[in-house]
Amino acid sequence: MQEVKRLIEEIGDKVANLQGKLQAAELENERLQEQVSTMIFKLNQRETELKDLEQKLDAMEQSIKPSSAGNRDMEIDALVREIDECIMRLKQG
Repeated sequence: MQEVKRLIEEIGDKVANLQGKLQAAELENERLQEQVSTMIFKLNQRETELKDLEQKLDAMEQSIKPSSAGNRDMEIDALVREIDECIMRLKQG
């Protein structure tokens, strides 16, 4: 009978120990889930920021393209004028 009581106490101690470990694991799980939620929120913010920056970059690229074409046109016009002047000098010379 004494041995049965001792076995029951050992089982009770082990159950209590396991319950403590389970509670600790549950607390750790909650903490980790909160971290994951925070990271997901931050990731979503970064993705939104990235999309905004990509849109700004696209807008900047679009605004640069026409001015570059305009600059090319101006450079071509200047070269044409310079060629015309050279032709005029050759005819006079």
